[in-house]
Amino acid sequence: MIFSLRSLCSALAVALIAACASPTSKLTLTSTVSPLSTTSLMGVEWIATVVEGVPYLQSPRPKLRWTSAEALSGTGGCNAFAGRASLGQQNSLRIGALVPVGKLCMTEPGGQEDMFFKALEQTHQARLESGQLLMLAEDGRVILRMAKAVGSP
Repeated sequence: MIFSLRSLCSALAVALIAACASPTSKLTLTSTVSPLSTTSLMGVEWIATVVEGVPYLQSPRPKLRWTSAEALSGTGGCNAFAGRASLGQQNSLRIGALVPVGKLCMTEPGGQEDMFFKALEQTHQARLESGQLLMLAEDGRVILRMAKAVGSP
């Protein structure tokens, strides 16, 4: 009886290891991907939570808001901006030149605000996932993660 229990445990361990090592095995995470449209973006204030893998710790955080189907505005934390955005097929997203509006602030090169603006420039695609706006680089990396501001629809 002990021998057969050991054999069973060994067989289960081998099967478990093989399943984990198998290239076809997938870990299923519970995330909800929603269709992206200008309607789902307009009127919502999005706040940056992570840029290029770096969580935002300093306040005020960068913000972004679609003001119409092809126009957006926001702030990098200090410098406010306005610009054009074009949402295309398969969630492609192109953000045009951003124009500073209001006061201009001196910011630290390579700091949070600089990283935010660079991420916007590099955005090629976007998606809504589990209530967050994810912006992706051309290679598919998530370069900007944004959450809805409290009180946004």
